[in-house]
Amino acid sequence: MDILDAFILGLTQGLTEFLPVSSSGHLVLLERLGVGAPSLALNLALHLATLLAVILIYRRRFWWLICHPTSKQSLLYVVACVPTVIIAILIKAFFRDALAGSLLPTCFMFSAVIMTAADLFKYRRIGVLDNKNAFLTGVMQGIAVLPGISRSGSTIATLTLLGVPKPQAKEFSFMLSVPVILGGAIYELAFSGEPLTVAPLPLTVALVTAFLAGLFSVWLTGKAVDKGRFWPFSAYLIALSVLSFILLY
Repeated sequence: MDILDAFILGLTQGLTEFLPVSSSGHLVLLERLGVGAPSLALNLALHLATLLAVILIYRRRFWWLICHPTSKQSLLYVVACVPTVIIAILIKAFFRDALAGSLLPTCFMFSAVIMTAADLFKYRRIGVLDNKNAFLTGVMQGIAVLPGISRSGSTIATLTLLGVPKPQAKEFSFMLSVPVILGGAIYELAFSGEPLTVAPLPLTVALVTAFLAGLFSVWLTGKAVDKGRFWPFSAYLIALSVLSFILLY
């Protein structure tokens, strides 16, 4: 892994983790196109860097949840995580080819469709973030384990379609990424069997780049959600779906 590859991977991970365009899909596409595949250590560093970015932005909210672990708001995250974990385990067990990118164009298109739906039906009645809506969001987040399906895009779009106000939808989606990223990192450490080796300089470059890009992508996605404008990301994903189909198949 050289410095340029580390920078590209860090920038890609940081921007696409919270922009609704699928970080895993972009990383798989880069790998398939010959940009250095990250080692386990680098992959974990990239995800933890973006985790730190969202924790920094929502630090006060996280602290409140830590101080009130049995509150209704805290339990909503538990309700959402349960279906996410179950679905993610099933996908990892039975759909390994899809995790390797075999459905990448289709998954990019799926993300575009659900975000387009959120744009078209954004004026429906106002709902609330209750256990049912949190559970449905967790189901969508579990499906988003597949590369090409945007975790942030699919969860925010789901909440928007359910009528949850935009500020609450984006906050819940961003904060829900923390247990998912942390759980994924623990899973990889426990079951991959790959040694944690990476050169210090590429690791540092990737980590700092992913962290700074993560801060920017949370801000930019939040602005897009506030204005109800998913269409630029949907258009990008449609083009990427077509391009990835041509390049890969």
